[in-house]
Amino acid sequence: MNRKSPILPILLGALTVGLAALAFALASSSDTESRSSGPAVRVTPAGGGFSGGPDRSEAVLAVKALRPGQSAIGAVRVRNSGTSSGLFTLSRTGLSDRPGPNRGRLSERLELEVLDVTEPAKPKIVYTGGVAPLDTRPLGVLAPGASRRYEVRATALKGQTTTVPLGGGYAYEGSTTQIRFRWRAIEGLPSTQLASLLRPVDRTGPEIRLLVAPRQEVIGSGQLTGRLRCSEPCRASATATVPVGARQQRLKVRVPDGIRAEHPLLLAFPRRTQNALRGALEAGRTVTMTLRFRAADRTGNRSTLTETLRLQPRRR
Repeated sequence: MNRKSPILPILLGALTVGLAALAFALASSSDTESRSSGPAVRVTPAGGGFSGGPDRSEAVLAVKALRPGQSAIGAVRVRNSGTSSGLFTLSRTGLSDRPGPNRGRLSERLELEVLDVTEPAKPKIVYTGGVAPLDTRPLGVLAPGASRRYEVRATALKGQTTTVPLGGGYAYEGSTTQIRFRWRAIEGLPSTQLASLLRPVDRTGPEIRLLVAPRQEVIGSGQLTGRLRCSEPCRASATATVPVGARQQRLKVRVPDGIRAEHPLLLAFPRRTQNALRGALEAGRTVTMTLRFRAADRTGNRSTLTETLRLQPRRR
């Protein structure tokens, strides 16, 4: 989580499964009807922009000629054509962009929404977010002969784009993309292992905030104090870049070791740095320093934060 990065689309209610956790299980999965037993996947396009893929377990959504705010919608029916129940999953297995005259890649501006619409009055969210982050999503267990219907909506985001054509206009004019989805079935797993695969996996780094008292006697004390607050217990480190004359000096901020939700901070200035700060402040100049923080939660998810502090001369 970097405060300077664009805000990513929010994932609403989607269960997340790590690819590494599924790798072993998928090695024993049944993806076609060629096997005599076990679960098997049969995907049938059911309207909109979907067409059949290279394999009967795949479908391809074609997205083209979208203006900001417009959507392409497709639907598929997924059936367990095998002889036993299995855990079904969805993943994005391919992406093909064809940029328009302004060279914009449409997939970069798309937000996906995948819904289970087997019961139209009670749609269930499978995934919401960008095209690239869609990895493997669990869909639940399907009995032999059972089927579910899924709807995928790809919407071109509104607002400012990161790519602006030299001649102006819409960067993604005439751009098209094809997104390939694949459904898989996992068989032969004990109930405890199925439960572990369906358990949500935390992939979000802690949200971090810097708290600093607005008035501190920095020159007199030779130090700056504050607190770093994490949205969950985390381990943190920090550095500061301070101007010393015409140069920038990098200093380490003292942060207590260990996992905790709030960390006291101490930035001690060496004598040379204190003298440089004193000279600048006594001359009436504002001193700008940059603090960079890194934090990691118990599962290793990382976040970063960059803050700018301004030391101003004391008003008389």
